[in-house]
Amino acid sequence: AQMADWVGKEARVAAPAYFSGSPITIAPTPASVADKVELVVTDDQGAEIQRTVIPKTADPIEWAGTTTDGAPLPPGVYQFNVVSSSNGEVVLDEVASVYARVQEVRSENGESFLMLQGGIPVLASSVTALRGT
Repeated sequence: AQMADWVGKEARVAAPAYFSGSPITIAPTPASVADKVELVVTDDQGAEIQRTVIPKTADPIEWAGTTTDGAPLPPGVYQFNVVSSSNGEVVLDEVASVYARVQEVRSENGESFLMLQGGIPVLASSVTALRGT
C-alpha cells in the first residue's frame, strides 16, 4: 500500500525495458578505467541488434530505438548492457539501469514486486530512483 503512489511513475532499475516508440532513458555506470564504453542492445530473444560507443560518463543517455540509418525498431522488450573496455579487453559488462513506467505493485511471499510496462517484474528493493512523468 505504501508503494501505491509509485504506479504511473518511472523507476530506475537494472532490468530490460519495454520500447513503445518513445525514447528510453538509460543510466550507464561504466568502469572508471575504461578507455571505450559501448551500449549493447539485445532483443527479447537475446539477439544483439545494436552496439554503439557511448560517453565514458554516468550521465543519462536517451535511446531513440532506431537503427543506424534512422528506421524505427519495432515495439518490444529490449535489454541494455554497458560494456567497458580497457586496452581492447572487456573489464565490465553489466545490465544498464533504465527508467521504466510502473504499472502495478504486488506483494508476494512478503516481498514487494513492481510490474513495469511490458510485463517486466522487478523487486521493489532493486529500484535505485523514482521520478514523476
